[in-house]
Amino acid sequence: MATRQMNDRDAIEILREALKDPSDDVRLLAYSMLEQKEKTLAQRAGTLQQSLQNADDLTSVSLQRRLAQVWWEMAYLGLAQGGLRHYYLDSAGKLLRRLVARRSQHNDWRLLGRVELALGNIDNAEEAFRSALAGGSSPELIMPYLGEVAYLRRDFAQVRQHLSACPLERFHPANRPVIESWL
Repeated sequence: MATRQMNDRDAIEILREALKDPSDDVRLLAYSMLEQKEKTLAQRAGTLQQSLQNADDLTSVSLQRRLAQVWWEMAYLGLAQGGLRHYYLDSAGKLLRRLVARRSQHNDWRLLGRVELALGNIDNAEEAFRSALAGGSSPELIMPYLGEVAYLRRDFAQVRQHLSACPLERFHPANRPVIESWL
């Protein structure tokens, strides 16, 4: 019950652990809460897809952006796994590529980079993150991702370079321990 007060990512991790609990009541409650979170996002995606069918050109851009974010959230939160997770990530990536080709915005590039990173497409992720920087995204939002790309390539000097590119006090607090250990 305490997971209702937590952010979704942490709550879902705890609820997944609760699915292994020996108590039937705990497992059933955890399953029910996970299913409710998934159902809410799936309904939001369905509503957005229906709205897209009748949307004008300008409105469709906003709806596509929100739909890509919902699909990303399904995968990021761990509500979708295996083939379904790949489907959501791939669908979000396709929408985001269309959006950046049509009207380049740094937030779309950043989300596309995260999607590509989750899919294991390191080169595409780096390209998207660099495009986000070129489009005006704040370096403290992008540099940790470029550091992750460098880490996956085992280029540890680049990890340090990317992480040291911004003042430490401007990084997200969740990134601070990782950044401090590298610098």
